[in-house]
Amino acid sequence: MKKVYISGAIEHHDLKERQEVFRTAEADLLSRGYETVNPFNNGVPQTAHWREHMRVDIGLLLGCD
Repeated sequence: MKKVYISGAIEHHDLKERQEVFRTAEADLLSRGYETVNPFNNGVPQTAHWREHMRVDIGLLLGCD
């Protein structure tokens, strides 16, 4: 099973709208048989600085196909 990282604009956008877009993409990819990595589920609090998110997310991305 291929593992894919869901990527898209988050900064400077409505956070709730972006979460929904990423959830929709995740559901679509799962239905197609992919294993997904959703950066909204990276284990870092949403209130953390973007640099902390990027550190974790880059590591997650490197583990994808």
